[in-house]
Amino acid sequence: MLTIDESNELQKIIDLYRSDFDNGCDDKLHEEYCELLNGTKLIQGYESFEMIKSFRLKTDSSSEVLILNLLYSINTGKQIYEHTETQIFGFKKLKKNYGHLLISPESIEDKIRDWFEKSDIDFKDFPKFSSKYLFQADDKNKAESFATAGRLNLIEQQTNIIIEVKNDLLVAKYPRNMNSDDFYSMTSFLKKLDK
Repeated sequence: MLTIDESNELQKIIDLYRSDFDNGCDDKLHEEYCELLNGTKLIQGYESFEMIKSFRLKTDSSSEVLILNLLYSINTGKQIYEHTETQIFGFKKLKKNYGHLLISPESIEDKIRDWFEKSDIDFKDFPKFSSKYLFQADDKNKAESFATAGRLNLIEQQTNIIIEVKNDLLVAKYPRNMNSDDFYSMTSFLKKLDK
């Protein structure tokens, strides 16, 4: 359930970007997205989620933005507190199969772990990207074909985006409560991804 502030923010987003989206929705496709999300690292640590609203980009039928309500619990040892976050997810059908990729902000722990077990793919021509993001893949050749200069620059410009690619479907999110700036950034990101 959305809070009053979240409902107001959602209405603001809908009003602001109404002309960019198709009104129709494909419930079967949404079910597929929800099934796909269950197997991703993007919602790892959350107990459940529900779709609040979806938007299909008019200019790009292979892209869709979903607003999801995510439930998680914090166990303090004495009590369990339930919290929800309403987050923006972007889905994009890609033109190729890139295997399984995970791109996420790189933490200090990730950098230390990488000294001992090399799992991060770094791009020497993109040192800023490589220091900002952890890039993992099940197939390095497919990862390198995904990692074009345009895509790496686009991802580098995002504020803490998390991206998971499974074969030819990209799922992205900003790991924080939704806001209209992130909504605009996500739609812009999805539109520019194949350019």
